[in-house]
Amino acid sequence: MDQSAQSEDTDPAQKSFSKGYSDGLSTAKTFASYNNSRLGFLGQFMQDTIGALGSSVIAPGTEENYKQGFIQGLAEGEAASGVER
Repeated sequence: MDQSAQSEDTDPAQKSFSKGYSDGLSTAKTFASYNNSRLGFLGQFMQDTIGALGSSVIAPGTEENYKQGFIQGLAEGEAASGVER
């Protein structure tokens, strides 16, 4: 593994963004599988998920990175599933 890849893997903000993106993408796919539904309670869902994941997964101070990643993953997942926001 090169130094930049290793740095990205250990950077708390990047880890939070990546986890958020992955969660957003999978959430969009899950909702789209039910009659092309969309997630309508986005803010509460993200807060609950951050709380459930805990500080060992989402480091304190990187919650916004998680949210940005989640929103990006959700948007791309919805677009790939043909769901319009």
